[in-house]
Amino acid sequence: MKRKSIQDFAVIHQHVVRAQKDNSLGSESRAFYYVVLGSLFELQDVEIDEAITDDDYRVARGDSPGKDRGIDAVYIDESKTPPIVHFLNCKYAIKINKTESFFPSNELDKILTFLGQLMAQDPDLARDINVSLRGKATEILDHFAETNPNFVLHFASNCTEGLTKEEELRLKNALKAYSNFTYLFHTQSSLAEKLAHRGRVQVAGKCKAIHRNLFEKSAGDVRALIVHLSDGSKCPNHRIGEHPGSERWPDDPRPV
Repeated sequence: MKRKSIQDFAVIHQHVVRAQKDNSLGSESRAFYYVVLGSLFELQDVEIDEAITDDDYRVARGDSPGKDRGIDAVYIDESKTPPIVHFLNCKYAIKINKTESFFPSNELDKILTFLGQLMAQDPDLARDINVSLRGKATEILDHFAETNPNFVLHFASNCTEGLTKEEELRLKNALKAYSNFTYLFHTQSSLAEKLAHRGRVQVAGKCKAIHRNLFEKSAGDVRALIVHLSDGSKCPNHRIGEHPGSERWPDDPRPV
C-alpha cells in the first residue's frame, strides 16, 4: 500500500476549504465534489452543482431524499463524438490518518447494480433513485436513440489507493458485459499532482534574449532575471536572434 503524504493531503485540503467557502457548503465532503469535477473537467461551479447526484448533497440543496446508488456525480461531455458519460464515485477523508486505505467494496456493489439496471433499461430503476440521478439516467438513455456513448467510471478520493486487486478484477469482469466502458482511479498523489498544475500552461521550448537587453533584479532573498524577448511578429524580415540589416547579432544571443 502506498504511504500517505502530508504534502499531497494539504494540497487537496486547501482546494476543498476554498471550494467550501466559495460555495457556502456545509461539509468538506460536499466541497470535494467541486474540487474533483473542477480539476478533471474544468467545469464552472454551476455546472458542477448540476452534475452532482449524491443524495446527501442534493437534500442539502433542497431536493427530496432518495438513493444515489453509489453514483455521486454524472457529467455528460457532449462536445465529444460520440458523447462521453462520466460516472463518479468520490470519497473524502477529513483526517490524514484515515487516508492510507482502499475504496470500500460496498460502493462497488451499489455501482454495478445501478449500471446493470441502467443498461437493461429496468423500469424499476427510476423508482429507486433520487430525482437528480433519474434525470441523468434519462439523458443517457436519450443519447442511445442517436448514438452509442462512451462511458468512464471514475473513483476519486484523497486516499492513497483505489480498489483492492480482487475488487478491481471483479470490476473488470463486470464491465466486460458492456462496450465502450472503462474506469479510472484518482487518488491522493495523482489528484494532488493535477491540482498543483491546474491553470498552468507548460511550454516546451527555448528562447533567446535580444542582444544584451537583460538585467538582474533582486529584492530580499528573491532574485530575478528580466529579459526582453521577441517572437519576430513585428519584425517580419528577421527571426528571433537575428538583427534587421545584418546576418546575425554581433554578440552571441544568451539562452534563457
